[in-house]
Amino acid sequence: MSRIRTIKPSFWNDAKIVKLSFEVRLLFIGTWNFADDYGYLWDDAEQIHRDVFPADPNVDVPGGLARLLLDGLLESFPTAQGRDALHVRNWDEHQYVDRRKASVIARCVETLREGSRPFDVEGKGTEGKGPSGGDAPPAAPVHPSQALVAYYVNECKTRGYSPIEDWRGQLGAIANRLAGEKPQELIESAVRIIADERKAPKVLPHVIADIEFGRSANANPA
Repeated sequence: MSRIRTIKPSFWNDAKIVKLSFEVRLLFIGTWNFADDYGYLWDDAEQIHRDVFPADPNVDVPGGLARLLLDGLLESFPTAQGRDALHVRNWDEHQYVDRRKASVIARCVETLREGSRPFDVEGKGTEGKGPSGGDAPPAAPVHPSQALVAYYVNECKTRGYSPIEDWRGQLGAIANRLAGEKPQELIESAVRIIADERKAPKVLPHVIADIEFGRSANANPA
């Protein structure tokens, strides 16, 4: 469902916006019209293309969304529906929405919102309040394995691609053991490496071992 949104004059000379192509700028504005009242929409490039560019088949919407994710203008979250959600970052700073309707997508989001560490178990924020004080469900506890998978998906998407479902499953299968055995900072470093090199998550323990070996060698040079 489309909605009326506002564009602030400062949008046009924002440092991040002016670096974008005209198509990507227009795509970003289009996501506002089709996001819900909390700034969420489904990560469905084909549907977004139909909504925002119905008469322009040659617009690269997947590439545009990847650029918006890379620049931190959009965020991506896995959901309980088995599909990813997009969120317009800093939504409440740019859009005033009176009498918000409940966000179905927000209820499905399995991971923590911006500002929380990937392995925090309890959700942050004021119970019973939405991003601007409106009615919203309290944040549900997030299991460390879910948080790690969400962190991995976000790292992949900032690099312009989405990991296949099998890779998410691989990471989830080893997440519990890793979270209990290794420091969070070390796991995050390894996740960033496999995301950057597009390696299967099954190699994560080996990447962690390589990092540990490298740190040990640097600490004790021959």
